[in-house]
Amino acid sequence: MVGVLALVSILAAGCGGSHRCSGTEITFRAVPAKGQRVTPAGMELAQQIMMSRLATLGVSSPQVAVHGDEIVIQSTGVLDPARTAAILAETGHLQVFDFEPSLAPPTVQGNQQQPAPLASLYRLLSAAKKEASKGTPQSYYLFKTTPSHPVIQGPASNLHQLFRPYKKGKQPADTEVLKVPANREPVSCKVSTGCPGAGQNGRSKSGESWYLLKLPPALTGKDLVESGIAADVDPNTGQPIVTLQFTGHGSQEFKRITRAEYTRGRINAAQAGRLNTHGDQAIISRYAGHNAIVFDGQLEETPYIDYTAPTLSQGIVGNAQITEPNSFVASRTALVLQTGSLPYSFQQVGHTSCPR
Repeated sequence: MVGVLALVSILAAGCGGSHRCSGTEITFRAVPAKGQRVTPAGMELAQQIMMSRLATLGVSSPQVAVHGDEIVIQSTGVLDPARTAAILAETGHLQVFDFEPSLAPPTVQGNQQQPAPLASLYRLLSAAKKEASKGTPQSYYLFKTTPSHPVIQGPASNLHQLFRPYKKGKQPADTEVLKVPANREPVSCKVSTGCPGAGQNGRSKSGESWYLLKLPPALTGKDLVESGIAADVDPNTGQPIVTLQFTGHGSQEFKRITRAEYTRGRINAAQAGRLNTHGDQAIISRYAGHNAIVFDGQLEETPYIDYTAPTLSQGIVGNAQITEPNSFVASRTALVLQTGSLPYSFQQVGHTSCPR
């Protein structure tokens, strides 16, 4: 409750001082994933989710209208368009992977499937060009052809969507298209939070490392009980967290992958002669199996299973949590997960600023 109130108060501070805006209009366009198409039912679901998020934020009497593949939001109560738009467009896709077996080349090395992320998305997709030429690409990205190769559009499920914002729907000059291989997903990681294997394939200048993971994940947001999602504080560390409660199916899948991680850790440690290293968490983490918690394409955490603890041999039956950098982010993540994930990604294509 405190986190949500803090979130609302930050949004309300948007236009500065005591000045209040008379109105805001924000427009989003749906960007379907590979194999999807925008449908009236999907847009109606997105409309309902955005209305739920606005209500949770305390925005009064918003007008949320669907126009084809676009959603237009009008409100006199939205005082910070940028912050509000970011929350409304948050896809809210939670994924949990059995980390090491899910790593795909070129971001994995060695017999123990050690992570080796690349220093940029451009380098990752450039290294995966041969694999991406097989079958139908999972998605497309557009990069600027400057030395830093920034992403300027994507991911998009096809070239028509990728070029849609540009004149006559054509690829703009001085750009390059790179493909994501079929059944793969690029996942970013903030180096400051600790990215497993970072530096193995070069140092990041942007502060992010990139992994390529195999789809599908073991669990998704559909395996969560919405009423069991909450922003909280870890009593052991004092860090802000988001607690996650799994459905019956989700609990069984989480048990399955954590059991596999326990077994994999014991095998790795035994092969290295380090099986009897009870209590040495640095050694245990090195050889342990990890699961990866990914939220909207970003690696949040990679918890490991202690293979020296016999009580974990059959896996973990229970729930999980995401550690966040501060209470604001924890509240935002909890809000997005509680209201459900959007059926499509949404790109902001315009907004009318508050008149002063």
